[in-house]
Amino acid sequence: MDAPHANPVGASQWTRAVQLVFAFFLGAILALLVGNYFSFFARPRPTDRERIVVVTSIDVNRASKAELMQLPGVGDSLADDILAVRAERGGFQSADELQQVRGIGPKRLEALRPYVRFDDATARDPGLPQSSSAKKISAGDAKIDINRAAKNELQTLPGIGPVLAERIIQTRDKEPFRKIEDLRRVSGIGPKTFEKLKPFITCGAPPELVAGAGKDGV
Repeated sequence: MDAPHANPVGASQWTRAVQLVFAFFLGAILALLVGNYFSFFARPRPTDRERIVVVTSIDVNRASKAELMQLPGVGDSLADDILAVRAERGGFQSADELQQVRGIGPKRLEALRPYVRFDDATARDPGLPQSSSAKKISAGDAKIDINRAAKNELQTLPGIGPVLAERIIQTRDKEPFRKIEDLRRVSGIGPKTFEKLKPFITCGAPPELVAGAGKDGV
């Protein structure tokens, strides 16, 4: 008696099932590979600007706008603000003074600190107009009376540019200074700036009080 033949239908179904399982796993592997491929190329790449940030530091007192924008977190508007404050102050002495710039708080300052330096605190961009009073006051000079000084005299003080000198005048016009510490009322003059100004300033009686005293004595 002949041996029974294998069931061709069962064998075909088994082969089909194996093919389906194999196709499923092959599809899963291909999907994983394709996903990884696209995710690799879709990841944000460091820009040329970011690569510069990693390998160099920027001299904030000499940097152009384009160079300032290489710093982490510094965009177009913030770079303009840094340049404006730098022009007002005649330069920055240290990283801490960057907090005088609107938009730079403690957290942003800490992010900037590793990438900034201050080689020359009196440097300016060649394209920026120089103060009409380029010569700064020195230790042997007479102190500046903050209640009487003209704008050009105020600009001889360290860290005082045209804008800050104008603010001093506007502040004292509203209310004369009674003591040198009142200079802290001026926006842009913080503790460190004041300490640099302190050796060079005095606070005389406001002109109107002097004039009034003269009339009383007549």
